[in-house]
Amino acid sequence: MSEVRLEQYFSNPSLHIGKIINFSGKLGINQNQFQVAPKQIYKIQLLDRLSEQLHKETVHLLVEDTNTYANQCVLDAGNDKIFDFECEIMEKAAHIHYFKLIKLSQPSNVFNSQPINPISSDNPIQEQQISNDGWILPGARIIVPISNVQQNHIKIGDYIKNPAENIRKITTFIVNIGKSEDHIEAGFSGKLFQTPQNLLFAGQLIEQPMNILVDKQNEYLNQFLLFEGSKQAVEIQCEIMGIREGQHYFKLASILDSILPKFVATWKLTDFQKIKKIGHGQFGQVLHMREIETSKEVAIKECDYQKPESKLQVNKEVSIMVDICNLLQQQDPYVLK
Repeated sequence: MSEVRLEQYFSNPSLHIGKIINFSGKLGINQNQFQVAPKQIYKIQLLDRLSEQLHKETVHLLVEDTNTYANQCVLDAGNDKIFDFECEIMEKAAHIHYFKLIKLSQPSNVFNSQPINPISSDNPIQEQQISNDGWILPGARIIVPISNVQQNHIKIGDYIKNPAENIRKITTFIVNIGKSEDHIEAGFSGKLFQTPQNLLFAGQLIEQPMNILVDKQNEYLNQFLLFEGSKQAVEIQCEIMGIREGQHYFKLASILDSILPKFVATWKLTDFQKIKKIGHGQFGQVLHMREIETSKEVAIKECDYQKPESKLQVNKEVSIMVDICNLLQQQDPYVLK
């Protein structure tokens, strides 16, 4: 597909359908609060690269839920920052320009650290900043991106104090995950998880029910299901959706890495001594085993299946294994989960 410039496109939009276009602009908020599947729609305020001024034209960005950058758009929307976009030109409809996102570049805002062993301004600046063996040379500038998630992140306690002022922002909290149900509404298809009521966050009591929406295409859905109905608390990062009918709504962005199930990548089955067989499922048995080197105890689940459609049943069996781990740890605090 050939590439066109913005001025070429605006002169005759219908002539360039299906072509590639690159531009810069501000990523606005999602045009529909629950527009997650099959695509998100964002309003983009274009930036004129020559004048560095905002363009008078605006376009709508279509982001398929399978797009690699879909989650990043959710997190960075409305941050008032400039992004670089690579898109496919779609057909103009109802006087609205539509582009389909191919690639979203990181924002250009960075800060420079103090130089390492700074050189005098009278000395020539070194063009090569990294040596051949990978070391940073004296006088080099270290450029570190500023996280837009951090810029748009608020504490859960601040949300509770003023929910209406913090819609679309990102927050993080630790919570137990209740039972789920299939949930479909305008533009959303996935799971709705409820949490226990009367939760205390940052000294603030939440008496209203809290609901967490997880889109069926969310990469963390299967991991989230592992904690359903479990006593194990989970730390999650969510987009604030606001209060509806007296209930809080959040949309899952990610499960923080710090609480995902951990394992040692170098483990082998021969590193463990079998204690006893705990159970047997459709796809293999669950064994209570002890690591020989450390004496830590684990539950090991065999998962032997060939068809993708069997994955849901496997996840259910793994969820049972997580509950077994929780039970073992209650009996012995040295059990490793």
